[in-house]
Amino acid sequence: MNHAMDNNPSKPAPPRINEPFRHRIPPEHMLPAAFCKYDDLTMRGEWKKAAEFCQELANQPDSALELWQMIAFCRMYAEEYEQAEAAARYAIEREPGYGEAWYMLGCIQQNMNALEEAVDSLSRSISLIPQNPLPWHELAIVYELMGNYEAALNALKQSIAVGKNPNRFQRYLDYLQKLVRGEKP
Repeated sequence: MNHAMDNNPSKPAPPRINEPFRHRIPPEHMLPAAFCKYDDLTMRGEWKKAAEFCQELANQPDSALELWQMIAFCRMYAEEYEQAEAAARYAIEREPGYGEAWYMLGCIQQNMNALEEAVDSLSRSISLIPQNPLPWHELAIVYELMGNYEAALNALKQSIAVGKNPNRFQRYLDYLQKLVRGEKP
């Protein structure tokens, strides 16, 4: 999220999470006008309104599974973790092989400080979408929070290996390498 674009400087920043599902290209199921509304709401940080908007779309017959992942994403940013978790789990119940929903569940669990569960969900996501660098990166964050710096470093290296921008996480890589060596970062 680009906080420089936020017109309300007193608004607190959302939790420390990645932005994998901040869609920049409309999903196939979403009409351009609907996507523009969703995009506008999320760009303004109106996470609850964006979640409610996606919920309205998801309640329609034959709604796309991706909407539930978008609801989970918005609810997580709104710090409505239980609702976020319920939306991610609903997507997983409908399609157990939906790697992005497992990833979102892991992000939510990390924000809820359910770190062991986050490791399980992120590992499941990685098994389903191994070439996506984001679950690997989030797994590195979770391992770091758990104090397992070597596992964090390995997960980050894997994120870099499968990602398209190897320099993107260089500062984080340097930081974890210092922790693994027992140095103060």
